[in-house]
This record gives sequence, structure tokens and C-alpha cells, in this order.
Amino acid sequence: MDQIFVSFSTENRESVEPIVRELQHGFCGNVFYYLEQDCSSAPLIPDTLIREIENSQAFICFLSEAAGKSRWVQGEVDVALEKLDKERVRFVRLREGSNKIPAAFQFRCHTGTRVIFENDFRGPREVAAEIRHSLDWVRWRPDVDVQLLLEEYLRHRETYLWRADPGAPAGALAIREPERHDQTPACLYSELTGFFISESIRLYDLTGDEMFLHEASGAARWLVGSAMDKEGGGILTRHYFARDAGAKLETTSFSGRQVYAFDTAICLIALTDLTKRWGHLDSPDRATGERRYNFKTEARQLGDFICDTLMRERSDDDKAPLAAVYSLCEQRPLPDENRWSRRFGPHHARVAEALAELHHLTRNRKYRDCALRICDAILRFQDPEGDLETSPGMTELHPFAYGAEGLMRVGELLNQPHYVDAARLMVEWSLDLQSDDGSIAQCFRDGMPVGPAGQNYRTDALGQVLLVAAKLGLAEEDREYRPKVDRLVHFLMRLENGSGVFPFGFLDSGNNDFPRCKTRSYWPGMYAIDALITYQVSRLAHDARVIVLAGGRGTRLWPLSCTRVPKPLSSAMLGNRSLLEETLQRYTRSRLIPAENVYVLCSGGRNRCSGGCFR
Repeated sequence: MDQIFVSFSTENRESVEPIVRELQHGFCGNVFYYLEQDCSSAPLIPDTLIREIENSQAFICFLSEAAGKSRWVQGEVDVALEKLDKERVRFVRLREGSNKIPAAFQFRCHTGTRVIFENDFRGPREVAAEIRHSLDWVRWRPDVDVQLLLEEYLRHRETYLWRADPGAPAGALAIREPERHDQTPACLYSELTGFFISESIRLYDLTGDEMFLHEASGAARWLVGSAMDKEGGGILTRHYFARDAGAKLETTSFSGRQVYAFDTAICLIALTDLTKRWGHLDSPDRATGERRYNFKTEARQLGDFICDTLMRERSDDDKAPLAAVYSLCEQRPLPDENRWSRRFGPHHARVAEALAELHHLTRNRKYRDCALRICDAILRFQDPEGDLETSPGMTELHPFAYGAEGLMRVGELLNQPHYVDAARLMVEWSLDLQSDDGSIAQCFRDGMPVGPAGQNYRTDALGQVLLVAAKLGLAEEDREYRPKVDRLVHFLMRLENGSGVFPFGFLDSGNNDFPRCKTRSYWPGMYAIDALITYQVSRLAHDARVIVLAGGRGTRLWPLSCTRVPKPLSSAMLGNRSLLEETLQRYTRSRLIPAENVYVLCSGGRNRCSGGCFR
């Protein structure tokens, strides 16, 4: 693993460690040091330490009067100058009364190495930035410019929107997928419209721009008004405009009336999230009677369709408790096929996620039980290293990563930590198979990538892996996988064309041939942007601490609050949750802030907040 060695006197530890933390935050490997030891009887540096210096990409010595008197620090510097190229050695003169180089280091600093003076900078972050700049050949961690990336992406995002009434910004809308490279005609895509709703909610959280709420509402109205089958209750897949009745498109067209469990689940997640967040504020439009945010009735219909129609009778082994595809025309589930989208597999963990989210909204235990049953069936196929087949003899990263997303979220919602552990194992398995350029192949057979390295990836699948890795803390907390996550970020950022557009990647032709897909799709950009933003936010938020003020006597808003149920614990204002719950969820949603880093400050005396008040 890449490493940078730091040398300093223990007397300067308080001054040095903030700079070291800033360096570590921006380095793909490890920044480390050995604490100063007594060299009076043994002036030689230990062999183990010599090897560590020799194996380092760079050596940084912090100069001070104390370091000038330390034989230990002087010994480390001598080893570095002997074992490393001089370009790899940097000296940093700490802020003291004078910028003068201590006598013990004057000769050592005049050997062609560079000296940085702390007095020239305002604080640790600026000093660390100058060190990074001087060591520009070291592989520093990627710094995602979220604002610039988002601005470019949002300009291009509009091109995928189909509006029922172009003159009404708040009208019904859907995602229009252009004609694909394989001649599949352009269509309105229900699943992607569900993803669009969830993305719009995240963008509102990020920017506070109410335009995203209006767009989420318009997309939800298109789903329940056009894509939701009025008789069967499921979500139809794609509407191909004038070609929708074509025989060759009947497996995915609205006219063919084949309902995919996965597509229905993605739309259910979106409707549930919209309802949970703002449904309590909703009231029907006076002119049209339409609702903007509350789709609880439709969400329950979709949940009941999954549980009552798609869930199979429990068998002894219960290997496939869910029908992947259901024919509304024939009123029966269709048998599993070889293609991953038409057979039960890891991606159906997102169906479990949808039911878990609905359980969180309705508290109906039926949804919880079905979610657990699906996840348990999926995990029966997971091998000890984390792999899960998505097609016979094959693991495709895209549906595989869907499985990691779903298991992680169900584990969080239903308090099933072993699901989260399984998701982490899946992400680690993916990162362990990473190519040297940072990409991960789309298809694996027997744990080996299928197709040429660097020419067999899908951009959306790479975004999925990064998204789950960032949410699970692998981008910050795990020293083994952090460099791999950073390489993945570097690769994704190189794919963006400078205008917010991400390519689809490569597709498996079925003959171990992976032609580049030239189709511009909403999918890759949506996942890549979400993953890159989550990665950057996780880096910024990892060390943050949140203090929530939740005191008070419960007197100012009586009778909405009272002594027994003060304002922070009252649900009277939000309906289905307290102000404190809303605040905590705002910070901990999607692991933005680790829950253990959030503190609630309560009033003293008898008015204490009980842990039982929170979910």
C-alpha cells in the first residue's frame, strides 16, 4: 500500500498532528510515523523503521528547535536522504519565533530538498495543501468539485425529461429513454422515472431548490396515472409511443402488460419516500383534485400486489419466493429465464427494500415479513467471499450491486445487521476484482472477468459500487479498501466528458465480445453523480459532530406540547413523526453523519428525553 513517512519531535506532536490529519484525508494510502524514542544508548534507527522509510513514496520532516536536538529525528532524516531520491524528501519548518533552520539540519536541507515554512500559511489545511502541491507525483485522493459537476449534469439532465404539458413546469413528466444502439425504440421508462423521483428528492435535500420537489411530484403523478396498471395493480415497464403494440416489444411494453417485480419496487420506493417526506403537508389541488406528495394509497396497492400476487407460496427450500415477472394478460407468474432481469436474483433485494420502506410508513407487518423472506432467500446463494450469481454460471455487476444496495438498506430499516454485513462483503468482493485502471468488469465467470480489461464495464454499475462503498464507510474508515475506492472515483471522473455526460460503457454481446454502447442514457449519469456526491459528502461529514438542542419545558406551544411530551417529542406538528425524529433523520439519512456522531442535548431535571422515544 502507498505510504508517506512523517518525522518530528514528540514535543511538536500537538502542532504536527493536525497537518498529518489533513494529509491523510487527501492521500490514497497511509500517512504514518513512529513516536520519538530515546537514542542515547542506541543511536541507530531500528531495521524495521529503515524498511518503512525505504518503502515510502515520500518522507516529510517537521523542523523545530526540539527536532534539532533529537538524535531520533536526525537519524530518520539521514536514512531518508540515503535511501530515497532527494525529490521525495520534504522539510517543513514549524511556526516558532524564527524561520531559521536549526543548525543540525542546515547541511541536510541544502542537499537539493525543498523547505516549506509554516509561517507562510494560515493553518494546517493550507500547509497540507502546499505539501500536496510540492509532491504532485504522489497519488492524492480525488477531490470532487460537487458544485461544478452538479451544474454540468443538471443542464444535460433536462434532455431526458418528457413533459405531458410542456407549458406547465409542475405537470406530469417521465424519463424518455432515446433509441438504443440495438434498435430498441425510444420509450417512456417507468423504472427510470422512479429513479428520477428519488434523485429529485436527494437534489432538493442538497440544494433546497423547490423545483426538484415539483419535478418529483410530476413524475409521481405520471407513474400512478399512466404506468400503474388500473386492473392488476403493478407498474408497467416501458411505453414505446406509436410502436407500443409491436409484437417484438411485448415483454416490456405497456401493451404487453408484463409486470416486473423490480420495476414495481423502484417506483414503490419513490412513492413511499415522497409520501414519508411531504405527504402530511399535502392537500388536493382545488382545480384538478390532484395530490402533489401523498401517494400512500397507491404505495399500499403496489406493496399488496408484490406481497399477495408476486410472492409465491412458501415451499420447503423457499429458494425463489418471488416471481420476477407476472403476466397480467394471463393472470399468472412467468417462469424464470436465464436473463437476470427475468429470474429471481440478488437485484430483488431492492424489492425487499421497497417493502421495508413501506413497512416503515404503514407499520404493516406483512410488508416486513415479505422483505425478510426475500433477503433470506437471496443470502442462501451467497458464497463465503461475497459472490452471488445473477445468471446461470455468471455474475453481472449491475444486478449484483443492486443486491448490495437493497441488503444494506433493509438491514438498516429492519435492524438486521447481518444484511449490512452481507452487503459490505459484496462490495469488498467487487473491489477485490478491480482492474489496474480503477474499473470493475461487468461480467464475471468463476470469479474471473469476462472480456478484455478496461473494455467490459458499465458506468452505472461502477457508480452503484461506489455509492454503497461510500455509505458503508469504506471510503473513509477502511484502510484496505480506501485506496481501491479512490481509484474507482478517479476512473469515474475520467469518464465524464466535461459537460455532465457519462457514457454507458460496454455491453456483453453474448460471445465474450463487449462493444462500446453509444447510446446516451439517463442511467449512467444518475448513478455516477449520486455516487460521486455521496463519496465527497462522506469524506467531509465523516469527522463532523452534530449537536441537536432538544430541551424545553413544553409550555410555549401548549397544548401541542406539554411537560410530558415537550415540543421536540411531539408529533402534533408533523403528524407521523416528532421534530426530533425529523432532525435526526435529516442528518443520518443515507449515513450522511454516523449515528454515533450525533448528540442530543436535553433539559436537566425531570424533563429528560427517553431513548424509547426514538426509532
